[in-house]
Amino acid sequence: MIGSAAAVFRLVNGRVMVASGLSGGLVEGSGRADAAERIALIAGLICVPDRVTAAIRI
Repeated sequence: MIGSAAAVFRLVNGRVMVASGLSGGLVEGSGRADAAERIALIAGLICVPDRVTAAIRI
């Protein structure tokens, strides 16, 4: 799943998704211009596996 998300991110934005770079840019302030995008990707990395696991259990 993370690989799929990284591929979509690369196709849409033309950049490589690196989780440490996403969170680091928010902490140090260099990523404030695209903070919403960074937060959404980090939230997806955290929440999606939980949702898929819950869906499989049903």
